[in-house]
Amino acid sequence: MILTDLSSPTSLDGFICARWSAESTPERIEQAPRHRHHECREGWYVLSGSLGFEVDGQEVEVKAGQLIIIDPGEVHTFWNSSDVTTEYLILMTPKTAALIDAIHAMEERSWPKLVALFEEYGAELV
Repeated sequence: MILTDLSSPTSLDGFICARWSAESTPERIEQAPRHRHHECREGWYVLSGSLGFEVDGQEVEVKAGQLIIIDPGEVHTFWNSSDVTTEYLILMTPKTAALIDAIHAMEERSWPKLVALFEEYGAELV
């Protein structure tokens, strides 16, 4: 049995589950640049508020109580689409979690360095 409050990422049979939040902003601010993972799936379960997603050019709003799963190869980005802080769970592979950790550890987030980093982790900026 695993019982956790998700205050830190938790591994679930090859997936990492983490609880994150996105602050409300007056303008659309994407939480990640448009990208695709060549082999990995990602999922977001919204606890409160809502997240906007663009997936292969189609926009969708994911509200509290809803789950969206992004399949490998789908170009995507997301943002807080509500007027409150949005709380959500993100489900990702260890490879995707390592990419996110590497992005946060970067001293310089120039486009060429981000492109190379995404490629290193089996993903592509578009």
